[in-house]
Amino acid sequence: RQRQMCIRDRDGSGASLASTIQANQTAGFSIVQYTGSGSNATVAHGLSEAPEWIMIKNTSHTNSWITSHVGLTSQATYSLTMNNTNAEYSDAGTYYWNNAAPTNKVFSIATDSAVNRSSGTYVAYCWRAGGNSANFNIEGKGYDSLDDMPIELGYTTNGITINKMSVNTKAGFSIVNYQGGPNGTSDKIPHGLGKKPAWVWQKRLSSGHWSMKHHKQPSNHVLLNAVNNDEYNAA
Repeated sequence: RQRQMCIRDRDGSGASLASTIQANQTAGFSIVQYTGSGSNATVAHGLSEAPEWIMIKNTSHTNSWITSHVGLTSQATYSLTMNNTNAEYSDAGTYYWNNAAPTNKVFSIATDSAVNRSSGTYVAYCWRAGGNSANFNIEGKGYDSLDDMPIELGYTTNGITINKMSVNTKAGFSIVNYQGGPNGTSDKIPHGLGKKPAWVWQKRLSSGHWSMKHHKQPSNHVLLNAVNNDEYNAA
């Protein structure tokens, strides 16, 4: 783990805002704190490659959690809100990301108060998965299809279409975009990690709750966002 202070472009990142970064390159994860300017800006994320999942929260004012990742239609122009059930948001490039995907040095932010209010304070959580050079990526290398990826499924994805997949087995983190089968179809979704994940988040991009499951829950139980209920029995 490393901690660093980025003072605008003094670290060579090209960032226009100062930030404090805690980064773990092996895990492909960083925590970034910054103060907004109210103008289009860039913020250093501290990872060696472009993060493929970013979550941002305003810590000084009331705002939603804003996130974008490579499983969306576009990481540069789409977003999801963690605390509601809305579909992916197609105007996020204008309001949140300044129409730019993250680079290996910085992520971009536009002027909406959820990500960049003047003098507002923010925390951003950044994850690196398997790369974004193709629709199917593992350990930084892109592949044309799921069948070409060097992973052993051990089963078939009957009725399920895997559209995108980015896998970082060393960090134990992956992002999967899939299309469900006919109503009533129950099937397995590959994650590519080679071992059981401890935590799974799932969101239907057209609308619906985030469902969250971790290894300490009973097998059929999940947690749902935007509700105050106990864990939900999804059997």
